[in-house]
Amino acid sequence: MLTVEQQYFLFAIDKDLLLSAVSDNGTATYYTYNAYGRVESVREEAPDGNIMRKGDVGDMVYTNPNRPYAATGNTPEKEACIHSGLQVGYTAADRPAWIE
Repeated sequence: MLTVEQQYFLFAIDKDLLLSAVSDNGTATYYTYNAYGRVESVREEAPDGNIMRKGDVGDMVYTNPNRPYAATGNTPEKEACIHSGLQVGYTAADRPAWIE
């Protein structure tokens, strides 16, 4: 059986750059470029608008059922080279209460 998937593309014709690609399931990928036309960032979004992946951050996680559009964490692609050692405490409403 043959399965066909449709995709929609948006190009900046004057610069020959792909700006976005949207598949038939609604998943979208957006691209930004620097002044030399080189890819600067890539962002993937789910059909509901949640960012699934951002090139410099990694995979985004949404685990709070009360706030389905609030990112609760991420899975980085690589280890950050700067470790601040900061500790963050939160209130009962999941708001930052203190930073040490």
